[in-house]
Amino acid sequence: MKSFLWPVVGLAIAGLLVCIAVNTATVSPHLVSQVFIALYALLTVAAALGAFWMLYTAIRYERDPLPYILLAFIPFYWFGYYLDRVRSERLRNRKQLRRFR
Repeated sequence: MKSFLWPVVGLAIAGLLVCIAVNTATVSPHLVSQVFIALYALLTVAAALGAFWMLYTAIRYERDPLPYILLAFIPFYWFGYYLDRVRSERLRNRKQLRRFR
């Protein structure tokens, strides 16, 4: 996925979380509301931990960390950062190691 689509995906998931938080009271079955609450808690914790991980990684390894620090505040942008920057770097390193063998 292209880098410019990750903010859109993150904001869409954040919008879903807001809808779940607002509409949880209208869902009547007890089990369904528990599933929504568990999903909400899981996604909220994942967004927060991912943002902290992205901040740490950007500050530690990037030459110019300011754009990535600002992008870390977009919910779930850390997943796109992982796929675009971290994972692709690992694949490049593996290919370079294979050349030397």
